[in-house]
Amino acid sequence: MAITSAHLICSGIFCSVFFTILLLAYSSQVSFILATSNNSDLEPDCDKNNMTGTDIEMNTLQDKVLSIRGLLDLSSSKLELMPSMILPSSEFTPIPPNRTFTINLVDKDMNELGIFPFNLIISTANDSNNKSKDHALISAAVPYDSCTARVILKMNDKVLAYQTVSPHVPDIKFIKIGTDFNVDEEDSMLFPRAANITVDWDAGDLDGDNLTYSLLYSNDGGLTWDTVIDYTTSKSIRVPGDSFQGNTVNLSKFRLIATDNVNTDIKDSDFFSIPALTLEH
Repeated sequence: MAITSAHLICSGIFCSVFFTILLLAYSSQVSFILATSNNSDLEPDCDKNNMTGTDIEMNTLQDKVLSIRGLLDLSSSKLELMPSMILPSSEFTPIPPNRTFTINLVDKDMNELGIFPFNLIISTANDSNNKSKDHALISAAVPYDSCTARVILKMNDKVLAYQTVSPHVPDIKFIKIGTDFNVDEEDSMLFPRAANITVDWDAGDLDGDNLTYSLLYSNDGGLTWDTVIDYTTSKSIRVPGDSFQGNTVNLSKFRLIATDNVNTDIKDSDFFSIPALTLEH
């Protein structure tokens, strides 16, 4: 059973039911192949040519991809952005031919590093307040330039919103898993389906930025991932073991993603096992 619930850190319009519907309905449109994070302190080479969406083939694999999500009020053009993430070795979304909406990456001197058009995702779902018809979801993944100082979203060259890139990357200190079920010491990483699994973590940021976290789960050694929780400020979660797909060998693990709004760190837990689901006849 894939976990599809989204727990959002939000205010105002983000807390509406229709946004959750939008997020769940369209989250599959952006696929990420998440590799291990590499927080290098080396200064990037910023003396290079800029990129545009037309310079890059669709679905090309990039070393660093910026994942951006937000909600646009179509009547007022007010855009509320969620924390962005830099994901290594990810595919980016197809680039449309029109340039009505663009993601612009600029350096510290406001020089353009990349301009990437994107399409809005218009919901066809209805909610009790019919608000979804007046809003559109932004869900895009574009190549990221390490010299980026600001991420700007525009509509017809008008600035809708922006995110500033702080100097330092978050640092995940640890991610630990456990259970409230008594297990043999020899099988300490074998968690019964009846057990509650706890995941604890901690992270810091030299800039003092507030961090948000997303937690993923894999039962195939990291080939595929399901979202457990998104955009939370909590540093712990307790989940029933029966919520997860299992396996017969130690191929299960969690992945923690920490973001300060743009800069991102990623860390995996140790491998563990949950017995596989059995089909009843």
